[in-house]
Amino acid sequence: MRDRTVVVLAARINSRRLPRKMLLPINRRPLIEMLIRRLKRSKEVDEIVLATTRATYPHVRDVIERMGISFFIGSETDVLGRYYRAAKRAHAGIVVRATGDNPLVSPEAIDMIVRYHRRHHPDLSHYLGLPLGTGVEVISFPALARAHREAKDAFSREHITQHMYRNRDRYSVREPRAPRRFCRDDLSLTVDTENDYRTVSRIFRHFGADSESVGVDRIIRYVERTERSLIERRYYKRIDNMRVLC
Repeated sequence: MRDRTVVVLAARINSRRLPRKMLLPINRRPLIEMLIRRLKRSKEVDEIVLATTRATYPHVRDVIERMGISFFIGSETDVLGRYYRAAKRAHAGIVVRATGDNPLVSPEAIDMIVRYHRRHHPDLSHYLGLPLGTGVEVISFPALARAHREAKDAFSREHITQHMYRNRDRYSVREPRAPRRFCRDDLSLTVDTENDYRTVSRIFRHFGADSESVGVDRIIRYVERTERSLIERRYYKRIDNMRVLC
């Protein structure tokens, strides 16, 4: 029998750079709902748990009920503790770490890295090369429990996996390269700023009804076409300006 695989989605409403971003509308739905809809496309995940805070829960209760997912209310500041307790309650053997500012997370990449993790049995696995905001981290629950016991500093308590990365002599960390068609690590598709939100909203609008399932490879191709079009417009505008000067 394979280990029970649980997505634990950490989310709280008090974002400093973009307040209440999890509730911003994308295709007429809250950002957090679009993220959950994409997570639910994963074939390797047994359950999704929203690990949130007491202050945040009233704002996401309707989404939790509508999407039929579990939730856990924990510490505002000790995110690692909240995360560990949510995974423990869900009886997770493998934990998929997702975050509330990544509505374009890739279900296909989740399934591939989960299968990789099951084959190699490290403490922590994640892909290199994916656009920022489309990947996840996969953590063995015993390693998460150990990090929860050992991590003492505030940075490690706030950033769930940093204790493992900073102690690679004690934790096995695997970082395979993502498939080439998914690689564009200079591209950011996370939502940290107002400009990020506009970019991601434009992508969702472009793909419309397909936006819940569209793959990272198609998103990358769309962004690259958009970039080329922008460069061409700037080029011809510059030529036109030179003609005016002449």
